Amino acid sequence: MAPRPFVARLGIPPVRVNTAASIAVAALLVATVSCNERTVTSTDPAAVAPSPTPAPTPVPIPAPVPSPNPAPPPLPLTLVSVTLDRASLFAGETTAATVQLSRPAPTSGVVVTLTSSDPAALVSPQSVTVAQDKDRATFSVSTSQTLSEDRRVPITASMTDSSTSATVQVWTKPRAQTFFTFISEPGEFIGAGSFVRVTSPETRFVVTGNTTRVTVFMVTPSWYARFEAPLGSQLSTRRYDNIVWVADETHAGMEISGQGRGCMVVGSWFDVRDFSVASNGDVSRLNATFEQRCFNNAATLRGEIRFVR
Repeated sequence: MAPRPFVARLGIPPVRVNTAASIAVAALLVATVSCNERTVTSTDPAAVAPSPTPAPTPVPIPAPVPSPNPAPPPLPLTLVSVTLDRASLFAGETTAATVQLSRPAPTSGVVVTLTSSDPAALVSPQSVTVAQDKDRATFSVSTSQTLSEDRRVPITASMTDSSTSATVQVWTKPRAQTFFTFISEPGEFIGAGSFVRVTSPETRFVVTGNTTRVTVFMVTPSWYARFEAPLGSQLSTRRYDNIVWVADETHAGMEISGQGRGCMVVGSWFDVRDFSVASNGDVSRLNATFEQRCFNNAATLRGEIRFVR
């Protein structure tokens, strides 16, 4: 007969043991969790492994700041122009002239040498100084009272490595009360590169207009001049720049034409020096200088007109 189990001999009733459940309970009672190279022992069935240490937040690397561009070198210091308030003078008259630089003069200023090609006809100072931080200077030129013939006299302004010139028409005839005169540069369309002087009474001047505009017809030789204020304005003694062929609300208008030649005007100006209208509405006095450029033509027509009724 096979021996009975030992527990039966002790009077303890046999108990069926679930082997799988026993193993699970034992595992929960003694649980070993490894974390970060340490051992944690817990008897709590709900215990979980600790979260890993978060990785450090990366620090953004600032974008490189570009170095500022070097300042451009200053423009070369040169002479841009020499201009005269009046392109033509009668014997014994004087006018103002201006030299202009490409940029303001340095601390010491700039000395510009002046030379008349015919000192017996046109007299100018030997030099003029453009002051510090200025880009231009003015001076006076005068004409001789004892000339035997009309002359065109260039005046030249020069400095280191730079020079420029302008031409003055000098008339031997004494200044007339009423006249029209101009100098046309080579290639200029209206005057065809010539110089013109028209005086009264040799030529008849027909002047019409009002307080806003004035027109002058010259008969034999045939020339025409028109000056008008911007629309809605009165013609006054001042300089008008950026004029157009026909005046509008913001631009004055001008036209110098003749000998069957006319053009659209751009980049031009006129300067009214004297203007008056009589009580009956007739223009009684007009004196204006002007510079006209035709469309698509850089050459200029520079002159003066004067009328006394």
